[in-house]
Amino acid sequence: DGVSRLDLTHVFARGQDGTHDGLTPGFFEGPKHQRLVRGRSPRHRGVHVGRVVSSNRGSLVIEMDDDDERRMEGSNFRPLKRGDGIVVDRGMPQDRELGGPIYDVMYNEGNAIIRFGRDVERTWKENDQRTSAAMAPKGSHVWKTADAEIGKRMRRLAELDPPRSPAKVAIEGRVGEPLTVRIADERSGRV
Repeated sequence: DGVSRLDLTHVFARGQDGTHDGLTPGFFEGPKHQRLVRGRSPRHRGVHVGRVVSSNRGSLVIEMDDDDERRMEGSNFRPLKRGDGIVVDRGMPQDRELGGPIYDVMYNEGNAIIRFGRDVERTWKENDQRTSAAMAPKGSHVWKTADAEIGKRMRRLAELDPPRSPAKVAIEGRVGEPLTVRIADERSGRV
């Protein structure tokens, strides 16, 4: 099984909106902190799947992102399914977030209708009794935070012995400029 960028995004990324998946070259480009994390939330987010259209205690209607691009890149991405984890990002990381495993999902005209399990429904009900602030206001970002299929593939990959091959490493730099690092596989010549 190959690993796609979307699979890596699901596991590692701190994507902060629907257009920024959060996978970056890190500090190799210098201290560009806003390129690394856009500042919506310091938490792991996984894959952006859409935005809240409406909500009612225990159910959520999500306008799904267009996933044609994901299919085209040959990823193993699947729409939301029972057991996947999601979280609703209201843009208030200091407050409790609504999220958890999906109990049931149906699709209708580009929207996903999600039902959560009892624990999430209980949290939702307690919030509604405490405050008028909606747990899932219209327009909130929705992130897929867990996917058993991707998790299983990644665990299997992590258990493999790493490939070993001699490499040539060259580092160049000038004062005031970023370092350039080149690593070449001696067997294949790939850089």
